[in-house]
Amino acid sequence: MIVYSGSALSLMKRTLSGFKWSYLSALLQAILQLVVIAVLARLLSPRDFGLLGIALIFTGLAELVSELGVGLAIIQRKELTDRHIRVGFTISIILGIVMFVFLWFSAPIVARFFKNEAVTNVLRGVSIVFVIGSFGVVGEALLRRYLRFKELMVVEVVSFVVGYGFVGMSMAFMGKGVWSLVGAVVAHRLVYVVIVLLSSSHSFLFLFSRSELRDLLSLGGGFTLARIFNFAALQGDNFVVGRLLGADALGLYSRAYRLMTLPATYFAKILDKVLFPAMAEIQNETQRLRKVYLRGVEITSMIALPTGVLMFLSAPEIIETLFGPKWADAVPVLRILALGVLFRTGYKISDSLARALGAVYRRAWRQAIYASMVVFGTILGARWGLTGVGVAVVLSVFINYLLMSYLSLKLLEVSWTTFIHSHLPSICVTVGVSVLTLIPLNLLRSFEVPACYILAGSLAGGFAGIVLSFLVLPKSCLGSGIEWVLSNIDIKGFGSFGCLLRPIYERFSVASTKVKN
Repeated sequence: MIVYSGSALSLMKRTLSGFKWSYLSALLQAILQLVVIAVLARLLSPRDFGLLGIALIFTGLAELVSELGVGLAIIQRKELTDRHIRVGFTISIILGIVMFVFLWFSAPIVARFFKNEAVTNVLRGVSIVFVIGSFGVVGEALLRRYLRFKELMVVEVVSFVVGYGFVGMSMAFMGKGVWSLVGAVVAHRLVYVVIVLLSSSHSFLFLFSRSELRDLLSLGGGFTLARIFNFAALQGDNFVVGRLLGADALGLYSRAYRLMTLPATYFAKILDKVLFPAMAEIQNETQRLRKVYLRGVEITSMIALPTGVLMFLSAPEIIETLFGPKWADAVPVLRILALGVLFRTGYKISDSLARALGAVYRRAWRQAIYASMVVFGTILGARWGLTGVGVAVVLSVFINYLLMSYLSLKLLEVSWTTFIHSHLPSICVTVGVSVLTLIPLNLLRSFEVPACYILAGSLAGGFAGIVLSFLVLPKSCLGSGIEWVLSNIDIKGFGSFGCLLRPIYERFSVASTKVKN
């Protein structure tokens, strides 16, 4: 029996609905995470975050292997049957249990490698998420396949509130140290899986069939290979820092890196979650894919480039406001990492396209190059401390951005000139943002007011720069991306904030005219 979506909505409407619920979820999580980070950073030490960071290197890698790309294969497959779902559910649970046992017994070896015995119990505590998470792999994939992002929003927000907001913060106030973070990770995953299982309602019956297993793993293997290399790139720097510079340095670096990836986490990653299944659905329509890709590049750079500039200029205030003065050593590395925000965020669009078109092995070898550059670059850069590591990571991210962009342009037969032209609107807007950020930033710094007020002033200036850019710059400088976005949203849904958008909305004449696909 073929499994299909019961929705009668068009792909465009379902995709826009997916964006709406995904970004609402991302906004709520961003607010909650900032609160949680601010609290935990004051209750815990950089060493606590460093110990968890070491454990997550190995649990993250093992998670990729344990899934074997089953979830991604379920999303991408054109024809999906009940047997595929049952086989995927069965193999996910088996592999989850195997990985839990493997990590439990290998934890002492990992601890000796990092010369820190505390890693043993932390890694063993976190590894239980494999058994828990394996039950939700298929359910989550089905929700994403059918763009049911309203349910996913509930899953993500509720699990984060319970895991980090309640369990993690409560344990931190009780003085549990690093175990506050371990408890938060486990509780978050447990609640996430329970709600996913209730929402997806797929069959829980086990089934092992070579035919369906081959269908899933033939594509899932390529997904997994690329994800392993990508994970090595994303965690290779943590591995090197933890081994060569210690847990304290890793705690500082991981917090700075986490801030740098916020646009990727709360914008590009959400874009990827929605665009990947949407692109997979139109994978044989090259012209439509080309429009979607270029529009995605334009919108992503419009978000990422100004954000990177704001982060670079306001780095001292960001660190002090969120983490407190004891994290001041993270400021220099945050400034360096901020230079890579565009590249770290922008490559996600190319990544979505490659997976949607099944170009998983061409994607994989590019990720292998990326991973190698990160690992060897950070080993070399570690001689100059965290600053050297940051420079190596930014260079690696930039080259990966070029490699993945080249793959996308080749798949869609798009020229580099067209690709570069899609970045011009973001460059124009970023100039305005930079000017109007520096004015209040320098003024408030001269009066030596608290960091939180300086940060608020710089953010207000940056927002004003964006609004004025949209109102003053010629439309030819702003591209079609902003017009497309405004043509597909209802500003009435923004309440009083919609009044700020109305002049821009009316300038692009989208109140009565809709931009087509």
